[in-house]
Amino acid sequence: MKPLEYDLVQLCDRYDQGGSYARRSDRKRELRLVAKQLDKMGFKNMRARDLGGRHVNRLVALWTEQGLSVGTMKNRMGSLRWWATTLGRAHVMARRNETYGIPSRPIPNESRAVELTDDLLQAIDGPFCERIRVSLQLQRYLGLRMEESLKIRPVHAIVRDENGVIVRLDLRGSWCKSGRTRSILIDDDRQRDILEEAGRLAGIGSMIPSSLSYIQYLKKMQYRCDKVGLTHRHGLRHRYAQMRYLDLTGSLPPNCQGPLEAWATDDRARHIISNELGHGRKNVTAAYLGPAVRYKKPKET
Repeated sequence: MKPLEYDLVQLCDRYDQGGSYARRSDRKRELRLVAKQLDKMGFKNMRARDLGGRHVNRLVALWTEQGLSVGTMKNRMGSLRWWATTLGRAHVMARRNETYGIPSRPIPNESRAVELTDDLLQAIDGPFCERIRVSLQLQRYLGLRMEESLKIRPVHAIVRDENGVIVRLDLRGSWCKSGRTRSILIDDDRQRDILEEAGRLAGIGSMIPSSLSYIQYLKKMQYRCDKVGLTHRHGLRHRYAQMRYLDLTGSLPPNCQGPLEAWATDDRARHIISNELGHGRKNVTAAYLGPAVRYKKPKET
């Protein structure tokens, strides 16, 4: 392992403690790749503290030449910014990716949602099939991420009213991406039934069986889902967002060919959905719902 790659691995292990396991793993992998690419470009014996603007420019030029997608380039730029910021060298990078000629992510006009049918759920078999089914339903009907649907501890997350009815789900930062806590109001009986079942299965623990680590169980769950053709599991969150948009506006979202909504109605729905999904930025909802509606007042005749 060359000096730069060693430095970056150590940097990740020591300072990258927040956020989801998946993002931390991706960041380390991306930075190790960057270290190897810089070495091949002639930056021999470079150390992590040596990062400068010329290195960023050369990397962007390489990725552009390789024809990487906008999304992949943005993810790698995010890892570079984390590296620079962690070592107090944020000033060597421009704040906006557009400065490097990286365009904004294209907004999909077609739905990427996946519906969770009863037949698909029942097709999941094998060890822990009940837990897997409930975790998938937590993603589809409450908008949880895969990692959140496994790490959640229902006994701590479920909030009930004085009559014992579930009214809210409080997600802790240790279960969520970037350590962001959030709450989801529960007003649907199907959501309550799923949470009651999750509580029964998890007991005082999480949805991960006590005999397995998170990674061990994640791989088993992915295998079972792939076996029944559920490969795009993030599509369950897309479907949640679309149905939530329908609840809030009375219409399907733009990427489902729904009718145009007034700007205020569309804007309010996107803010609510963004918060429920744990993003906190309305613009992110474009990936789930299609481009935001821009209402124009009719011209007077």
